[in-house]
Amino acid sequence: MRKLFTFLCAALMSVGMFAATVVTITDSDFPASESSFTKDGVTVSAYAIDGMQGNISGPGSFSTTLGNFTKIEVFAPAVSIGGDGWVSVGGDGWSGSTWIGNAASVSFSGNIEGMGLGATLVFTIEPAVPENSCGDGLTWELNAGVLTISYDGVGTGAMDDYLYFEDPAPWDSSKESITSVIISNGVTRIGYYAFAGCTSLTTVTIPNSVTCIGYSAFYNCSSLTSVTIPNSVTSIEIGAFSGCSSLTSVTIGNSVTSIGNGAFQSCSGITSITIPSSVTSIGERAFAKCSNLETVTILADSLESYGTYAFDYTAAALKIYVPAGSVDTYKAGWSAYADKIFAIPAAPKYYIVGNMTDWAVSADYEMTPNNVRVDTDEEYKYDITLTTASQFKVVKVDGETQTWYPDGMGNNYGEHGEIERDGDYTIYFRPALDGNEDWFYGCIMAIRHATPERVVVGALFPANGKPTEGVKIFGSFSEEEFDMTLITETGGYIHSEIMAADQDEFMFRDAADEENVLVVRNAEGQWEDAVFTFDEEWEEDTYKGAPVKMIDMDLSDNSKYAWANAIPEGLDEVLSEKAACTKVMLNGKLYIIRDGKYYTVLGQPVR
Repeated sequence: MRKLFTFLCAALMSVGMFAATVVTITDSDFPASESSFTKDGVTVSAYAIDGMQGNISGPGSFSTTLGNFTKIEVFAPAVSIGGDGWVSVGGDGWSGSTWIGNAASVSFSGNIEGMGLGATLVFTIEPAVPENSCGDGLTWELNAGVLTISYDGVGTGAMDDYLYFEDPAPWDSSKESITSVIISNGVTRIGYYAFAGCTSLTTVTIPNSVTCIGYSAFYNCSSLTSVTIPNSVTSIEIGAFSGCSSLTSVTIGNSVTSIGNGAFQSCSGITSITIPSSVTSIGERAFAKCSNLETVTILADSLESYGTYAFDYTAAALKIYVPAGSVDTYKAGWSAYADKIFAIPAAPKYYIVGNMTDWAVSADYEMTPNNVRVDTDEEYKYDITLTTASQFKVVKVDGETQTWYPDGMGNNYGEHGEIERDGDYTIYFRPALDGNEDWFYGCIMAIRHATPERVVVGALFPANGKPTEGVKIFGSFSEEEFDMTLITETGGYIHSEIMAADQDEFMFRDAADEENVLVVRNAEGQWEDAVFTFDEEWEEDTYKGAPVKMIDMDLSDNSKYAWANAIPEGLDEVLSEKAACTKVMLNGKLYIIRDGKYYTVLGQPVR
């Protein structure tokens, strides 16, 4: 008999129990003489329990902490238990009783009599469904007008489907108070009629986990003003946003393939919409009765399904723009709208126009979109060589229309000395006029390129003969003259050097070992070794340079300032070592003595 019970239990456990927990209790689990016991989360309580005979005498109950019982099966030689939900079953040499329902505790009357031959109880338990459940792994909470749909990370994330009148969403009684809906990440599907009739709803957040917006999900949300459908969504089902009369802004993600019948019907606030190239099907009446819809831009080369009446009762001036090579295809698919279908206009172009182009638009001076900078929505650029005599404007060419920036006579870039030096520049232009004070008339900026320049590096010795703490000089120059102000760095800080008034002309003279010496023209017009004097911290010190070496480098704006903490690779080799030194005057000239050898003030050995 016991083998028979074991076979029955195994067969029952193998059928349809994928999401359930099954707990099996046999008479061998019964205590010798108790009124209750627990096994695997199931508690059995009764008037008396006899483990020796395998008997349970009622009345009693079964309870669980694992969720809710959905089925209980009892098998023994004699079973007489009953109560609400219990149904007697039996067979050759055995009898039983089955309960079917959904509860965490189930009562029974009568007895289970194993009679020493065996008894078996099989409990099927489903996870308890929270009272605020709204889908697989989803719960909802409404607080101060904000409805939040949360995902527990376990289920599929699909919302339940509802019926507008017969079986509405659980928040239906408060739907008119809902002003905002926040759908948490992990939700994969918005159910039928989920938020239908939420007439005070103004904003909704749809995460990038949702793949489908269900049938009439936002039907008649008459205060909803904008919606962004993320790139994860592939399907907008029938009537999803129908009757959203205040909707003025709709962004459709680039993974949507189908827009269902009437999906946006009667959205009278929409004036324009762009349908991405991923869409292959637009359903019947998808945008019908959008009475103010004037511009539809469809980016797909063709559709698999051209819904009839899709744009009926829209604005009289409706224009449907499609790719230039697809106009005939769309006219054939939507013959009813053939006179409203046009090629997508070419994007406007921007040109540099100035005295370098004889003030005429030239294809050679077309600006290109600048996608590198991220602080503005739209920006264009053009690389050009300018001189201090250059003047220009930017011209927008949109079809036959030209718009000049800045407008009006004059007001040219370069007219007021904006180009301080000849060189290679990048001109930036922002059509939205959203620049700051560094932008000419708020829309144009010209930045000179950093060009390869030669870097002067050397060590300095104080005129009073004291050793320095690794003082270094840095500077850069063009072939003819100094390009940047010389600066010095010591102790981790950078200091701008202050030259004497009569030392404002610089040049370099050749010296041994491919090194060069910085010299200046003095008040008498004679060239002499440069002398640097400093105020503030070095108020009374006068520094004279050691050997200097020129290295070709690419310098970007302000790169010299970064050297205070990170000297460019390869420069250390030209820095003089720290060493004590003394000064001596011979024949009216100053020399430095270091390691017993004589050097000029610029460090050249005396031969």
